[in-house]
Amino acid sequence: MAPQAAAIKNGYGSLPLHVISQRNTKLDAPTKELLISELVLAYKGALVEQGGVGMRTPLHIIFTGTFCMLCACFVLVVRQLSSRLLFVTIHRLYFSPNY
Repeated sequence: MAPQAAAIKNGYGSLPLHVISQRNTKLDAPTKELLISELVLAYKGALVEQGGVGMRTPLHIIFTGTFCMLCACFVLVVRQLSSRLLFVTIHRLYFSPNY
């Protein structure tokens, strides 16, 4: 995968990470986790970039509803990036009553 491709939006304004984060993506969990990891490493800003019809971030998409393995995957990826800013952003997005 070309790293630059992770920052290209589709016609709906969604990045590849927005698309792969949706629950209706027909991929097995290991493949989805690998793609998410690669996309985040290629474009870290995608985690908190709004996009798509609902203008949600990939974190909004993934943390909507019940906890899942995909959520755990994101936590592991963020830990690997070891960025305090991302941890704070995730905490605010997930626990803030305004979202």
